[in-house]
Amino acid sequence: MLCSARNWFVVLALIPGLLPFFLVPRDWRNSCGCLLQGLQVQTRTGAYLSKLRIIVADDNPAFLREFTSLLAAEFDVVATATDGNSALDLIRRYVPDLAVLDLGMPGLNGIEISRELAKSSSSPPVVICSVETDPEVVEAARQAGAIAYVFKIRVQKDLILALKSAVQGRPFVSPGSIQ
Repeated sequence: MLCSARNWFVVLALIPGLLPFFLVPRDWRNSCGCLLQGLQVQTRTGAYLSKLRIIVADDNPAFLREFTSLLAAEFDVVATATDGNSALDLIRRYVPDLAVLDLGMPGLNGIEISRELAKSSSSPPVVICSVETDPEVVEAARQAGAIAYVFKIRVQKDLILALKSAVQGRPFVSPGSIQ
């Protein structure tokens, strides 16, 4: 009987824009190139559509704690760094899905890291967080390869939205400009 509960999985949609859940047949794994494992879906490339892996870097311990706390519910924060050189090393070592970088850090700054990561096609999308709201600085970050820019005064409202946009390849900049 095709409609029995034994023949269907309920899959929670972890992809923005989809219904919160959907039903798929148990034999779906054989027909569409995806492998169902519990409530996780593994794509053809081997990636799981579950919590995205993130590296967060900021030289201010208070902001680093705030970012990590804010992101922990929806993302897997795999590493943190307090300077740009360590951040670049961790990004290369852990190969996260996303990187959240402070604009001004000792060693390499967020723009320099973005520029360095842009040289590789396999680098993660970069979200820059900064107190700097100057449109020229925001544009410099974009030109260097960052896909999103969040003003630190708007982190609570914008950071998760920026990360979700970035992972979909959509640019994001916090609305408004403080001058």
